[in-house]
Amino acid sequence: MTLAFAFEPSFERAPTNYSATKAVTPLTKIADRIANGEPLLNGKTDQKVLSQLLALLEIPKES
Repeated sequence: MTLAFAFEPSFERAPTNYSATKAVTPLTKIADRIANGEPLLNGKTDQKVLSQLLALLEIPKES
């Protein structure tokens, strides 16, 4: 065991590799779509836009 390894937090080592692991959340998915220039919301009414936003964020309409 090297000295550097002894001081490295366990969540930074395999299999977790926390800092090197790309997060996959509703917000990161939205950010990726924005970065790719994809349209996100195209509703004609406020209710449609809200419905689309909730779907993107993976929030049930019932909430």
